[in-house]
Amino acid sequence: FRTAEDPKKKMQEALDSALKSVELDYSADTLSQLGWVYTLMHQYDKGVETAEKGLAFNPNNSRAYCNLGLTLMEAGRCEEAVILIDKALRISPIPSANILFSGAQANRDCKDYEKCIALAQKAVEQAPDSFLSQKTLTQCYALSGEVEKAQASAAEVLRIMPNYKVRPLSNPNCPSCEALKRMKNAEIMAGLPPHKDFQEYR
Repeated sequence: FRTAEDPKKKMQEALDSALKSVELDYSADTLSQLGWVYTLMHQYDKGVETAEKGLAFNPNNSRAYCNLGLTLMEAGRCEEAVILIDKALRISPIPSANILFSGAQANRDCKDYEKCIALAQKAVEQAPDSFLSQKTLTQCYALSGEVEKAQASAAEVLRIMPNYKVRPLSNPNCPSCEALKRMKNAEIMAGLPPHKDFQEYR
C-alpha cells in the first residue's frame, strides 16, 4: 500500500517471496504476480514481459488479466490496461474487490471518473474494509469534483488505516507520473493528511 517506513526492504521481501512462489508453482498466478512486483520496483519492461508470460500460460485466468493490466497501467498504458481488466471482470463469475478496484484505477488514470466511481463503489460494497478500494473511490470522487463525497470517503480511508499519509512519488520519472500526480493531489483535496515530505504537484 506504499505505507511502509522502509519501502526498499519491503519490496525486496516481496520480490524474494514472488520468486520463491514461481519456483514452487510455475503458473499464471505466480508469474503475473511476479510481473506486478517487478513493476512496483520500477522495472516496467520486465514487469510487463513477466505478466504477459503469466497470461500466456493460462489465457482464462482473471487474476492474470488483472495483473497484466496493472503492470500496463503503471507503465503509462492505461487504455490497454482498461481492456485487459474489463476482460478479467467479464470472465470472473463474481469479480473480487481486487479486480474491481484495479479496473477503477485504470479508468481513473484514463480520466473516465464516472466508470472509476462505479467500479470502486462495487469494490467497497463487496469489501467495506478494503483500504485500496476506499482510497480509489476517494480519489475518483475528488477528481470528478464531488468534494463532499470525497471527504466522506476519505474519512473511511482513515478509519481503515488511521496512520495513512499521502507520500510523494517514489519514482518521479515513472511513465504514469502525470496520472499519479493527479491522484495524490486529489487525496489532499479530499482531506487525507500529507506526509511531511509531500508537496502539492503542479
